Amino acid sequence: MPRCYSEAFKYIKQKTAFPDAMLKAFRQYGPGLMVPAAWTTAITAVSTQKMPENGLLIAHVIMAVLMALFLVSGRKEMNKGVLKAWKTVITLGLPLTAFGALGLTGVYTEVLTAFSLLGWMLLPGLALVYTGKKDETYGTGYTVSGLFSLLGLSVFLISMFYPLRQEVLSLSGLFLVFVGQSAGIFLAVHQNS
Repeated sequence: MPRCYSEAFKYIKQKTAFPDAMLKAFRQYGPGLMVPAAWTTAITAVSTQKMPENGLLIAHVIMAVLMALFLVSGRKEMNKGVLKAWKTVITLGLPLTAFGALGLTGVYTEVLTAFSLLGWMLLPGLALVYTGKKDETYGTGYTVSGLFSLLGLSVFLISMFYPLRQEVLSLSGLFLVFVGQSAGIFLAVHQNS
């Protein structure tokens, strides 16, 4: 290879190292920000009933784009062990997020948004319990996190059929999911840093 080509490749490699570092940091720390932010938004939307639907729609689109970027950038690393389970969660989460976004446009609003919300309570909860069974060091933490999420799902489901305490139960369920999934993702970020 002529010297000018090798110098050009070296220059390109140096200039693209920063985006690689950013992508690595996004994959490592991004979920630790996204998960609590998503559940905080859900709790706020349910408790105030005043969040603008277009803001929630934009949040869903941004989450879908970030999840797709996460899947594409981590496709090699996420093909074995517990990461394969999480790849499945994200892969199934993309259509769940799309259903939620579609519901926010006025198409079958209650059905699609409920399906999206319940799916996002269930899938990470199951994956956290699975991770807990496979991880020798932090297994108990992951399992407890997953059980909190699944308990939150159960409480939220009860709220859908028990109208006397619907608001208290639904917020309690969402809070349990928030605590469980946030603790689980913080544990994962800590373990991998």
